[in-house]
Amino acid sequence: MSRVLTVDDLLAMYGQYEQLLESQRAVEKQLARAQLRGEETSGVRMSLDTLTRGLQELSDSMTFDTPRIWVEYKYRAYADSSQPIATMHDFRLHCGKPGYICTARYAFLEAELERLGEPSLSDKAAYPDERDLMHVLDGGVFDILDDAFLRAWRQHEYFRDDTGAVAKWAQLL
Repeated sequence: MSRVLTVDDLLAMYGQYEQLLESQRAVEKQLARAQLRGEETSGVRMSLDTLTRGLQELSDSMTFDTPRIWVEYKYRAYADSSQPIATMHDFRLHCGKPGYICTARYAFLEAELERLGEPSLSDKAAYPDERDLMHVLDGGVFDILDDAFLRAWRQHEYFRDDTGAVAKWAQLL
């Protein structure tokens, strides 16, 4: 499947995720109101559990086969949000949260760029804060990544723990 179609599929999944999240929030409010009124809540709790499982399953299925797909997805998914990821500053900020999966992905990519003797994505001389993220993608930074790196990336992206549960990037978090 082409990179563009893969990102389009991921964006469609993100749309589904947003809808499920909205439904989950509505059911959480319904549960809180029922609890305040002292009403039976088992049916509402079952609905909430179903939505929560659905969100987790959808999140688990959203995988980024390559760093380019990941970065392009971030750019496009958040384009119309209150916190777009449009520039290198936005991207670095997004990937700078300790314990966050995107932080692990970013660090893994940074280590490879360093190994290759290429400028770090954190290098503001090579990648100024105001640089549009799509210009970085189009600049070929991801074209230098070899098959061995991509295999290692995918091992983290598709990782499952000893129980078979999805545990993307767990080894690096």
